[in-house]
Amino acid sequence: MTKTNLFISISVLLLGLSGSAQAQTAFSVNGQTISAQQQKDLMDWLEPHVSDVEQRALQARNLLIERAVIAQEIKRLKLEQNPQVREHIENAKHIGNIEVLNAELLKGKKPSDEDLTKIYEGYKATWDPNFIQISQIVVPSEKEAMDVLRRLGEHTKFEDLAQKVSIDQSTKDVGGKIPMANARQFRIPGMAAACLSVSSGTVLQRPFQVAPNAWAVIRVDAMEKREPPSMDKLKPQLEQAWQKSYLDSYYKRLIEDAKVKELSSKK
Repeated sequence: MTKTNLFISISVLLLGLSGSAQAQTAFSVNGQTISAQQQKDLMDWLEPHVSDVEQRALQARNLLIERAVIAQEIKRLKLEQNPQVREHIENAKHIGNIEVLNAELLKGKKPSDEDLTKIYEGYKATWDPNFIQISQIVVPSEKEAMDVLRRLGEHTKFEDLAQKVSIDQSTKDVGGKIPMANARQFRIPGMAAACLSVSSGTVLQRPFQVAPNAWAVIRVDAMEKREPPSMDKLKPQLEQAWQKSYLDSYYKRLIEDAKVKELSSKK
């Protein structure tokens, strides 16, 4: 065999091995047949996420095996007879249907500049210019929160006390400090208004209940006013808002146009 023929033969073998990842054969899992078409369909779905053909084939095979054994176990345990399990499965299907339909409805659809401008003007109309940065000490009860206020009144350093007694693991190591946020992001009733009513550096003299067993002592660290972001900067969010509005309107019409009839039960 010449070198050229040898090279061609090796190339054909290599291409054949690579191609075998695409030409799938059926297999079975505990007697349940997994067809070649099922594997191909899943590989096609995985293609945007997994570029390597052999890896894609392996992932598709493993996922199909996983699906099969889980479905078999649900059947073995007769879980499909449980109404709550059935509803959970139907809800998962419903979510999947919505995702597929959303993608189809939005295919090739883009908002006009007028659409985006209208959404942006609505955003600006509700813009709150107030931004607040606070620190907190979180303790399990209102009584302990009042004791924290007493100790702060005795000139105990806020950061030291936060590191010592706060139960909030996300902020205690940094002295209770929370990044600056818009006043609208404060979800505890009255907290933003209380912060805006005092000057920077003030410890609020009433604790706020932030969870069933969590009371926060708040210090206002800084406040500033900001203009709303520009339309260009918000364009991705504005496009998402338009998509949501478009889909909401579509589904509303779909439901309103549905022919719903009450069926009398036979006696």
